[in-house]
Amino acid sequence: MLEGGPVLEYFRNIAPDKKNKILFVSYQVNGTLGRRVLEGAKQVSLIGREGKVEVVTIECGIERLDGFSGHSDYNQLISFVHKLRPKLRKVLVNHGERRKSENLSMSIRRMFRIPSHYPQIQEAIKLY
Repeated sequence: MLEGGPVLEYFRNIAPDKKNKILFVSYQVNGTLGRRVLEGAKQVSLIGREGKVEVVTIECGIERLDGFSGHSDYNQLISFVHKLRPKLRKVLVNHGERRKSENLSMSIRRMFRIPSHYPQIQEAIKLY
């Protein structure tokens, strides 16, 4: 729902680039940033690291995938990655228990030959 945590930093970096796309795969509650973005907001305000308000312009694609639970299991996620076209160029697994998320990331790398990574807490990731 884009309400807190590392996803906000990802959003800041992904949203301004037309080459990127954000997929919402679960319900976005009314009043949340995720809901505003999904409903077509072109600019949103976020609180920056130093407490200053930052305006983020949304140029990337926005899409909602219905019928896909935010609580899918390993097999459902692997099946989802397999069906995606065009093939993904990179996957970040950023939610879930550490061991299970690392296992999912490793499986995606091995099965689909797609670079995949499970970031550690406070790990910097270059998004491009």
